[in-house]
Amino acid sequence: MLKTGDVPRAKYLIVAELDESLPRRDAGKPHLYVGLTVVEPDKRFEQLRSRQVSSQFGGHYVRLRLDLTLFDGVQLSQDEARVALSSEKKRLAQLGHAINGIAKVWNCYVIDLEPPGKVVNANARHVYVGQSEHSPDERFAIHKGPKPLPPKRDLRSGVVHRRGKQLNYELMDSLEPRGPFFTQEDALAAERAWAQELDRRGFHVAAGDATPGRKVGSGT
Repeated sequence: MLKTGDVPRAKYLIVAELDESLPRRDAGKPHLYVGLTVVEPDKRFEQLRSRQVSSQFGGHYVRLRLDLTLFDGVQLSQDEARVALSSEKKRLAQLGHAINGIAKVWNCYVIDLEPPGKVVNANARHVYVGQSEHSPDERFAIHKGPKPLPPKRDLRSGVVHRRGKQLNYELMDSLEPRGPFFTQEDALAAERAWAQELDRRGFHVAAGDATPGRKVGSGT
């Protein structure tokens, strides 16, 4: 924190609620503006709401929400401010708030696979576990669809494209933690937990880097 007499200008974290015209991650959690200011948050909020300063959310500010931040009234140095802004945006997103125009959610999904090659065990069940900002149905359609033309990235899994049968909603409903997830970090953790649980249940699991027993970065 800044000490009395420090030359660099202090920064404050500001959190403001935006109106319902902006998309939400969770219907019960308001969309938030989270930023930094060199003036006191209440003064900055009035500037934003009255459009004395330019903002991409002009006309959408509802009220100051310093009750939601861990840094209410705290003066921060430049370096502290950058760290605090990043950590608060992540924390508030994990609570279900859309932040600064970003309202993405992620989902995990399970797809039944055809057995590869010659079937050694006719009773073995093969599945693919993944996570995506698309809905499970949209993601399955991408996996099974044609290769996109450049410059679009090819987001298909080769395993699912070749062997994918259908989404397995019964398995999806039986696994924890349940989505949607408000950060990709949480979705990736859930993907790994799902893959490990299905492996424990005796399934043959493919899940890219989350495949049980596979080293991270070894491919899909």
